[in-house]
Amino acid sequence: MSKALIRKILNALSIVLFVAMTAVVAYNYAAMECSIAHQGASAPAYVAFFSGVPCVVLIAICLIIGRVLKEKK
Repeated sequence: MSKALIRKILNALSIVLFVAMTAVVAYNYAAMECSIAHQGASAPAYVAFFSGVPCVVLIAICLIIGRVLKEKK
């Protein structure tokens, strides 16, 4: 596989991860808000944003690898 194809795959993967992360964090935030309002959860709702940390790390890795492949010609 060529470096250009790998870069395109990594860019597409980072976009898919971003969309998935957004959906997961939004769902967890809404579930936490509902849990606080109706079930008496004690954790604040911003705790839901921690579920996006693994995706942010993977997105950063994809972008860094893509950048390294772009620089080495």
